[in-house]
Amino acid sequence: HTIEPRTLLGRRTPCVGRDKEIALLDATFRECIEESVARAVLITAPAGFGKSRLQQELVGRVDKDATVLFARADPMGIGSSLGLVRQLLQGAAGIREGDPNAARHAALRQYLSRFFTDDALERQLELLGELIGAPSPHPTPGMRAARDDARILAAWLRRAFEEWMEAASDAGPMLVLLEDLHWGDRGSVAFFEDALRKNANRALMVVALARPEVHELFPELWSKVSVQEVRLPALTRRAAERLVRALMPEATETSVEHIVVRAEGNAFYLEELIRHVA
Repeated sequence: HTIEPRTLLGRRTPCVGRDKEIALLDATFRECIEESVARAVLITAPAGFGKSRLQQELVGRVDKDATVLFARADPMGIGSSLGLVRQLLQGAAGIREGDPNAARHAALRQYLSRFFTDDALERQLELLGELIGAPSPHPTPGMRAARDDARILAAWLRRAFEEWMEAASDAGPMLVLLEDLHWGDRGSVAFFEDALRKNANRALMVVALARPEVHELFPELWSKVSVQEVRLPALTRRAAERLVRALMPEATETSVEHIVVRAEGNAFYLEELIRHVA
């Protein structure tokens, strides 16, 4: 997954005031690689504080040999069963929404063949195909029976997801980015917690971005694994000034003061004010 750099007034916006948080994320991923451990980091902040920018900076520091997977929860599909898990797997396999079932199934087979062979491949293909809405055109008797028992099917899908994460992590370091987790679903949250627990000795890092209300929706978020929360503060006055001067070098002291005071440390407001004044 690639994230396009942010630009404003024709210039790439510098990342200001987040050196400490970037260093923490970078060090955590390096620990995952060097010590073969799984880590989870939750980044919380109100809207506009720069969570996505922090994610962008992390991705820019990741080694090219690492696999970066991305999923974003959607307010229109809030609570949708396994929505984040489905999006993550589709993105990994290069499957787009709207692709016909045959094309989705073929793409999934091609992707999974990197990690599985023979019976294991066919089993994963059937289960993960079911997970992403690309069911096998010729389901096995076991799958037909499981479709009539939601608990059995859910257990099978969770195990298939864990096995995929195991195989993908064995192939190389993996960074999973989950944006807007406050709009996510309980099923996906549980799947990721189990995957982190089962892959504790693999180079796997899950970074979730969310607004503070994520704790109200998921009060025991990933309590079974070691999750580190990073609460982004508002930008300091000096950091905000640096951003204004980088994008508006011709700005007067009065203009800089006016913009910084009105933004109140909110990075999004700051950029919009810069755009408006310019």
